[in-house]
Amino acid sequence: MNDLTNLDILSDIFPTYPRSELAARILCAKSTDEVIEELFLEQQSQPRKYDVGVYHLKDMFPKMRLDVLAAHLDNCNGDMALCIDRLTASDLVHRLSEITGLSPRESQLRIEKAEAKVTSEKLVVQSNREKTDNRILSCAIGEVIFANISSNWNGSDLTKKISASEMKLKSFILAESPLQNLNYNFLRCALNFFHNDVVKVLEIARFFTDDGLEKLTFMLDPERRRASPLGTNPVLESGTLPVQSQVKAHKTIAASGTENSAFLSAVSIVSPSQRNANSVVSSIDLHGYTVKEAIAYVETSVNAWWKAERDQRIQDGRIERFGSKAHFVPDLTIVTGRGLHSSGGPKIKSAVVRWLKQKRFIFEELIGLLVIMGKKCGNG
Repeated sequence: MNDLTNLDILSDIFPTYPRSELAARILCAKSTDEVIEELFLEQQSQPRKYDVGVYHLKDMFPKMRLDVLAAHLDNCNGDMALCIDRLTASDLVHRLSEITGLSPRESQLRIEKAEAKVTSEKLVVQSNREKTDNRILSCAIGEVIFANISSNWNGSDLTKKISASEMKLKSFILAESPLQNLNYNFLRCALNFFHNDVVKVLEIARFFTDDGLEKLTFMLDPERRRASPLGTNPVLESGTLPVQSQVKAHKTIAASGTENSAFLSAVSIVSPSQRNANSVVSSIDLHGYTVKEAIAYVETSVNAWWKAERDQRIQDGRIERFGSKAHFVPDLTIVTGRGLHSSGGPKIKSAVVRWLKQKRFIFEELIGLLVIMGKKCGNG
């Protein structure tokens, strides 16, 4: 009898215990009989304080206290379905408030509006409340971000000064193809809303891509005529800036004194045919990045680099034949700098080294550089 069957049996015998708790007991005990005996003894000495429904709610909302859940269920006159609906709405309001910084009242109004939109656009996923809730939250986040659009902003103006944070954002997008399916106007508005916090924007962007909600970033754009993914946006075409636009971007950066060689490395001036033949970035530069931004950029770039190697091995037909070193992609050089201008030494390099070791990548340390050569077998 497997653990899942045992868990079902225990849930039937002891309905006042959350399934998560029963599962943990099964894992720790020598046998299911031992767990049953322990639970019977507990029930005799310490009877459960609340009704069965409260413990089921605890499984669904593990962060909430039992007494709070009991009060909610009591307010709903014991109606579990109504209680779950109210608690879910409350949870969404809290999550939206945490993400956007809106007040609970503002968040409540946004969630209500988003729920109506998800329903009207037929985005409700029947029999999957969690997925529907994610769509409601995504819709609310998008509405909040687009509400912050400046009426004077023109997303197609390539000649305007490009901020360092936007250049960093582009370097991430170029290294992570799912992000290229999002509405670029949405990403720029998010960057503005979150005060140039690139890592925060990436977290929000991946929230949309992980749930397959890329189209929602277009649907929510109040000016849909200008909405376009990076694949068709004049800002980025075929995964890279068009040559003339790249030259403008380079001149803009040079004129403004913005140092962002990481992005220039990621979108070096090459023809589309050259990029298709060798689309893997072989060098990234972390100058000008915070430690948090650097780690996020390294994670995206290194994983994309190793994925390209793995994909080529799969195409070749013998994945493990080539061992731990990269054979189809060039070594990836990470320019970390020597940390001479940082208090406390080369913080970025130390953080990157820790991450590489944790993820089992094979690399060589040089002065101001890290050269990634492969990945140890057994971990993807």
